[in-house]
Amino acid sequence: MLPDLNISSPTFSVWVSPQHGGRMTRAEVNGIPLFVQSSSRESDPPTAWGNYVMVPWAGRLRNATFCHNDVAHDLVANDSPHAIHGLAFSNPWSVVEHSTTSITLCYDFDSSWPFDGWCEHTISVEQHEIICRLSVHSSNGEWPAMLGWHPWFLKTWQLETDFDVMLHRDPDNVVSTVEMTPTQQPWDDCFMHARSAPTISNAGSRITLQSDCSHWMIYTEPVHAFCVEPMSGPPNSLDDTHPNQILVSTTDPLQRTLRFVYTTDAD
Repeated sequence: MLPDLNISSPTFSVWVSPQHGGRMTRAEVNGIPLFVQSSSRESDPPTAWGNYVMVPWAGRLRNATFCHNDVAHDLVANDSPHAIHGLAFSNPWSVVEHSTTSITLCYDFDSSWPFDGWCEHTISVEQHEIICRLSVHSSNGEWPAMLGWHPWFLKTWQLETDFDVMLHRDPDNVVSTVEMTPTQQPWDDCFMHARSAPTISNAGSRITLQSDCSHWMIYTEPVHAFCVEPMSGPPNSLDDTHPNQILVSTTDPLQRTLRFVYTTDAD
C-alpha cells in the first residue's frame, strides 16, 4: 500500500490517500485528531471514516435511479434499494500536484456513470484554515450532478448548529422537498438556511465550517462520531423534475468550496 500524502501548516496536519477515494484519512488540529480513522482500510466500509468527497451525487438517490431528458439511468444500489454518496469515495484518484501545503487530485468517471466527465479536488492548508475546492466537469454534453463532502468527526468534538429549515425524510429514508422546523437530535437529516455556520469545538479550539453549499446533511446517531456534510443541493435531486437540479456542461462546471477555519476561545 502506498503511503498517505501529507500537507501541513503551523496549525493543521492533513493526510490524504489517493488510492482510497482521494480522502483525507486523518487530520490534526494542533495535534488533536479531527476525524474517525480506519483500523483496516481494506475491510472497513469506505463510507464510514475520514473525510471523502461525494460526486457526482451526494446522499441517497431513491431506488438507485434518476431520469434526465426522458431517459432513466440506473446505478449500483450500494445502500439497497438506494444508491448513496456517489462513485468516487472507494476508487483511486490521480495526483495532479502535491506540495508541502497543497494537493490536487483528479477522478475520471467510468462506465458506472452514464455521462463523460471528471472531478477535481484541491486540498490546501494555511495558517488557520484547511481549504477544500471541489469541481465536477463535463467533457461531453449537459447533465445533472451534485457534489459534497462527508467528514466523520470524532465525538471528542462538540457540535453547534443553527438552521432555520430541515427537510422532511419520507418513509423510504430519502430527503423530500417538504420544509419543516428543525427537530432535536439525533439527526440523519438535511438542513438549509443557516443562521450561522456550523462549528465544532474541543479543549478551547474551535473549527468553523464555511461553505458556499446550499444544503447540509447532519448525522449524529453514532456513539463514536458525527457527520456534517455540505452539499451543492439536497439528496435525490438529479431528476429533471427536481426544483434543485443542477446541470453541468463543457463550459459550466459545478464548483464549491469548504473551509475548516480555526479559532480559539480567546479569539
